Amino acid sequence: GSGCELVWTVQFQVLRWKPFYQLLTEWTLSTAANTVKEATATPRVFTATANINAQVSPDAALKEWLAFIWSSEGGGLPLPSPLFFGDKVLDDEAALETLVRIPPLITERILNATATESSAQILYRLETATGSVKTWLNTPFLLHTHIGRVDFTAATDGTIDVLWEVEAR
Repeated sequence: GSGCELVWTVQFQVLRWKPFYQLLTEWTLSTAANTVKEATATPRVFTATANINAQVSPDAALKEWLAFIWSSEGGGLPLPSPLFFGDKVLDDEAALETLVRIPPLITERILNATATESSAQILYRLETATGSVKTWLNTPFLLHTHIGRVDFTAATDGTIDVLWEVEAR
């Protein structure tokens, strides 16, 4: 197979606290090497499926999902309530396009929401937190690519099939 070997040589001199700086440097380089490895890896895909036994359109199901997951008025995920900001996702909805999950201080942004008579879809991603305190707090998570897609499709029996996929590296 093909591959690549990363060799990173660091030398430094310090007057004090050599063991501390050695550990800090080893941790930083290890994190950076793992970051390169994760960023170039094949993404992992997490999938959840459900069937909504309600006589609603895919568009209505999408709006309910947004109201629950992506608005301060909903129940959200089993985490503390996130902070919401940005423009409204849909003109008549309370859901805002961006949220910050606390913990772990990650920012997610809705990229697109579309609907037809037979299906609806929402696409969102993890925003890169560079050059800020959030970067250091996110370091243990090493999330480089996090793209989520939720599809709502009208089934032949009048119910709604839901497919939620998250691609992560």
